[in-house]
Amino acid sequence: MSKSVDSFYALYNNPFLLSGIVVEFYKHYSFKQQNDILLSYLILPLTLYESSKAGLQRANKQRSIRTFVKEPERLFGLAERLKEYKKMTNLTMQFAIDQRYLLIDEVLSVKVDSSNEITMNPGLKPHLTAAANLAKMLNAVDVISVYRQFGIKRI
Repeated sequence: MSKSVDSFYALYNNPFLLSGIVVEFYKHYSFKQQNDILLSYLILPLTLYESSKAGLQRANKQRSIRTFVKEPERLFGLAERLKEYKKMTNLTMQFAIDQRYLLIDEVLSVKVDSSNEITMNPGLKPHLTAAANLAKMLNAVDVISVYRQFGIKRI
């Protein structure tokens, strides 16, 4: 039974599939700043967790971090999820960089390479919508403030 659970985990948490979610986030993230690569560690834990994904899918232009964090069930266990998805985020980012979907500059700012189009899995559509809305919500907010408002003290 344990092997089948491990197999499902490996299929669901696959860096090749999840890279589309990270690329979708950075496509919609227009506030380029130093060290914005650190925001990548928030993408998977927030878009793959059902409660926060649902909140992000319903987000509109008026949604801000303040309104998002008012419902604590969205952020419940975020620090633990960050630790859980840290390795997967690293693998996903490495795959996206190797495939030239994402580019990292000298100040650790992430840019999407528009000349190299990624094929998205249609089954990830709710997660892609959540990632795009997360990016719009985090625009114009510096990285340190984002982590503070989400209550994250370390990655």
